Amino acid sequence: MKCNYCGADLTMEDEVCPFCHNPNPYYVKHREDMHRYEQDYQETKSDVYETAGKTSRKATQIAILAVLGGLFLGTVVLNTNIWTVERMIQRHKIRNNISTHLAKLDQYLAEEDWASFTDYIDMNQLYYSGIDELEDYRYFRQLADDYNYIYESCMHLVDYENLDEDEYYYYTPDYSLEQIADSLKHMYDFVKKDEYSTYYEVYQAHRDWCDPILTEAEELVQAYAGVDSEVIESGQIREMSRTKLVVLLERSYNKDES
Repeated sequence: MKCNYCGADLTMEDEVCPFCHNPNPYYVKHREDMHRYEQDYQETKSDVYETAGKTSRKATQIAILAVLGGLFLGTVVLNTNIWTVERMIQRHKIRNNISTHLAKLDQYLAEEDWASFTDYIDMNQLYYSGIDELEDYRYFRQLADDYNYIYESCMHLVDYENLDEDEYYYYTPDYSLEQIADSLKHMYDFVKKDEYSTYYEVYQAHRDWCDPILTEAEELVQAYAGVDSEVIESGQIREMSRTKLVVLLERSYNKDES
């Protein structure tokens, strides 16, 4: 299964997404199912012991294990079926409101409101809908996520001294600069020319979406990390590896701070 927020792979045992740290709703449901399973176990165990009578202890234990095995399989099948039904219902709901969704997404894109764009996709569970009309928006969502990460990291740089104690030790300038480098690299790879890349196809079809968000991301690193405008305007920054981006950002930020 996938994270509803960033698309990372999840398991039933992940309480939060290991990538974006948002809560995993399937973990909660899994814990609830396991709690019911434990209650069924205790009730079944009592019933078996009461009715077993003179049956040997070993035979009773075997009976309990058999019943529990059936309950466990039933839980797995039930979870799978519930997941499938929920997806079908949600997809039908999205399909019935597709015109409204497309209009709203286009509005946010026209306003260059990237945060509201991603929030709307999350709130309405559009990312994994599987509906063709939403495919390009789903791919562009990845660019918007990276822009939002860059914005948040820049704000951490600006407000670092005012962060609370936990955030102060976590969102250090070095960490924030590395996050910016990672997100910039993702954005540049998205628009990198590659005839076999779906991302590049989306870029070619929607340069009116992609070019503004790239420009705004670069304006952020120029304003808050002190990157030289010439490096950006020349396009040199877009050809850098992740390592070179980190070095550029660290040197620019430290020079700006000194």
